[in-house]
Parts: sequence; structure tokens; C-alpha cells
Amino acid sequence: AALTGLVRRVVVDSDGVVVDRGRAARLFDGEARAAAMLLFRECSHPGCSVRVRWCEVDHVEEWWTGGRTNQTNADVRCRAHNRDKHRQRWRSRKDEHGRRFTIRADGTIMLPVGARPPDLTDDELAHHIRQRLHTHLANAS
Repeated sequence: AALTGLVRRVVVDSDGVVVDRGRAARLFDGEARAAAMLLFRECSHPGCSVRVRWCEVDHVEEWWTGGRTNQTNADVRCRAHNRDKHRQRWRSRKDEHGRRFTIRADGTIMLPVGARPPDLTDDELAHHIRQRLHTHLANAS
């Protein structure tokens, strides 16, 4: 007889609280949500000061593209900016120093006033330039 099974990776802390559900769950809820919200004080959108308790937890790398449901991939945004992220096809990213930034669909980077642009790798920079050029050419037609 053939046996079938399923293995799921779930990481718990020293108290047995789930802190990383990997791909086993899409939503940040319960302890996973609480843990993710500890990383932020307010909405991560540049210039937004909505307190974290009024925010939603979402993925930096989208779940449907392979993003994991864990604190490393967690992003906290107020309801309006989380909705705008999906409607306007914004992408969240982290630079090598762990700073988060948002990229609009046309490739422009949104930063808080006075913030330095992120250090992009050569591949990211090339992609960013190609995306901006494509948008410019499409609008010029």
C-alpha cells in the first residue's frame, strides 16, 4: 500500500509560539500578526504616521509570488496604503541595510522627505532603469 503525507515547516519560539509559518499560511494572524507588528511603530508608507495598532500586516514579497509568512517578510501599512499598494501595483523592498522602500508601478522610488535612496544592486538598478524607460516610451506614443 502506498502512503502519502505532507510535511510543513513551522518555526516556534522558546514558548512554543508560532513565529514563521513559511508558505503554510497566507495571512498574518494571531501570534504571527502580533510578532510582525512588534517590528513597526507606524505605517511603513513614506510620510504616513498612522499608528501600528490601526494597520494591516502584509507581505514584502507577495505570497502569491513565493513570499513567506514571517517577520522578515512582514510589512505594516494602514488600510489606505495597503489597498493602494495592491491597486497601484506598488512593490515593497528592503535594501542591504534593512531599510524598506516602495517602488511605484512606473519604477519611481517613494521615500520619506530627506531620506537617501537605497543602494540598489546592479541587477535591481538595471531593472529599475528598463522599467522607467518602458514607461516613458509608452507615455510618449
